[in-house]
Amino acid sequence: MIKGADKLTELLKTYAGKFPAEVDAELSAGADDIRGLAVTLAPVGVTGQLRNKIIVDHKPGRHEIVADVFYAPYVEFGTGKKVNVPSDLTQYALQFKGPAGRGGKDDFMKSLTQWVRRKGLTGNARGRQNDDDRYIAYWMMIRIMQNGIKPQPFFFRAAVAVYPQIIDRVEKVLDIK
Repeated sequence: MIKGADKLTELLKTYAGKFPAEVDAELSAGADDIRGLAVTLAPVGVTGQLRNKIIVDHKPGRHEIVADVFYAPYVEFGTGKKVNVPSDLTQYALQFKGPAGRGGKDDFMKSLTQWVRRKGLTGNARGRQNDDDRYIAYWMMIRIMQNGIKPQPFFFRAAVAVYPQIIDRVEKVLDIK
């Protein structure tokens, strides 16, 4: 469980029924704040798709923040030898253990080749640009598969940072502080 989530859950169970519209408005704003910070913290990557796919699904009484790309947990927690999962998220993270199950080496290679090209890591010697890009991307892919990628926490880091603010705002609405 994320630090602060227990307190927020208890507040909502105890008091939210008394001021449902006001509390819901604060939860909605808090979800938007978490999303905004998560977008800021998320790495851009090749296409910026991860940042673009962090969304909030607003429904009355429920505001779900989602990173809607299959690789989001691998960015959040890392892969291979470099996995680093906070102890309070171990149970949650276990569902992502093992191969991603989507895409494959060809997709991985294509994405890495695009990244190498965008970063300009190879020269442009006499029409060999594509071959050079693929060569560098291939060796990067091998290293990543052997060693993993380091975690780049964005999602839960944002939630942990914003939860205390949400709790304060809900307590003010409920006038219990």
